[in-house]
Amino acid sequence: MEKKRFIFDIDGTLLVPDWNYEEEYFSSVLNSSDVDIFLPQIADLLQQYENNYPRYDILELSRFLTNKSGVLITPDIINGWNKALGETNPIVIDGVVEVLDYLKSKDKSLVVLTNWFLEPQISRLKSSELLQYFDFIYGGELGIKPNSETYKNACGEFNIDSAIMIGDSLDFDVYGPQSVGMDSIFYNPKGKDYDKAKVKSIGSMKKIKEMF
Repeated sequence: MEKKRFIFDIDGTLLVPDWNYEEEYFSSVLNSSDVDIFLPQIADLLQQYENNYPRYDILELSRFLTNKSGVLITPDIINGWNKALGETNPIVIDGVVEVLDYLKSKDKSLVVLTNWFLEPQISRLKSSELLQYFDFIYGGELGIKPNSETYKNACGEFNIDSAIMIGDSLDFDVYGPQSVGMDSIFYNPKGKDYDKAKVKSIGSMKKIKEMF
């Protein structure tokens, strides 16, 4: 079936993630010993949260991070964290603008599906001049990948057969969509191992123009 709805991940797919801001931010709101405890755990803690909760909620995340890390992470700290992320200057991955222009010229519906909170992701897309391309941004408040309902929500008014997910995570952006019958493309510029019999892969975003 013709693909009409293109669902994009953000970090590692549209934008180059840069987490250096986190050290500066948390150093401004926590004492040095708490920074030393909390900062190295962030990625693992967020992975644990995503494995156990269906969506992101500031109060729930505050309790979870505090209990798991032993460092008091208040809702205000999380709100400040989001603000700091939204004020970063992201780098657009090579070929993204070209591909988005191409897909819009073909009258495709483009949306973003991100696990993180909506507001800072919208700010990053806006500052990188990508926001204009997308019909809707689905944030983690609505659902966390790879929860099956998350992909169904991102289809909007389109059926699953006419939608396709593009991203750099096999679990979140490939196998997750496949579990609900949605096609997917693994953006794999670093040549990671994958099951070539089950996964469509591209090393450059520009390859999408040759596929649709």
